[in-house]
Amino acid sequence: MHKLFLAGGLLLTTTTAYADPYRWCAERGGGGEASFTNCYFVTRAQCEATVAGVGGFCRQNMLFDG
Repeated sequence: MHKLFLAGGLLLTTTTAYADPYRWCAERGGGGEASFTNCYFVTRAQCEATVAGVGGFCRQNMLFDG
């Protein structure tokens, strides 16, 4: 959501910040098309289910602020 403000002749905009609810990231290296980073997991179990069978690991999302 954007809001516009006029202050002292300057047009200012503000945006609403939202917390990142995704605590876990799945990582798979190796280069090429098989590599990925996916930081859309709320639980570690969701993340581990994604990397199971394809390789990779789960790590905490450094942008998580929930």
